[in-house]
Amino acid sequence: MVADGDLKGELYDPDVETAADRAVAVSDALTVSGVLVTFAGLVCGGVRVLIRLAGLTGWAPLTVRRAERLREAAHGVIREHERAVRAVRDAWRPLHDARVREELAAVPVGRLRWASPVAELQRHGIL
Repeated sequence: MVADGDLKGELYDPDVETAADRAVAVSDALTVSGVLVTFAGLVCGGVRVLIRLAGLTGWAPLTVRRAERLREAAHGVIREHERAVRAVRDAWRPLHDARVREELAAVPVGRLRWASPVAELQRHGIL
């Protein structure tokens, strides 16, 4: 018995194909293809995991070695930067001290007394 549509109440005839039958056939085909694709993905993903766990991949050690080389290069850059900073500071210190002495020598002692005690400057070897 047909429950809906134009043939409602009529006896069901399997030889008569309706739009609903075509829709069910398309749905079945899509479902089967989707299940097959999902199954293939699960199987291939499982195989890939097993290969990785077994350590059979050839690219992993290469990637790890490259990462280690990059890490060592980064540490080298840091060490070189620290060395360069020390070199600049070591070269700058005498120039700065000389400049400070020149500037203080150009200031009259009378003005220095008001700025800071002259005895303190003399004790530290500035005057």
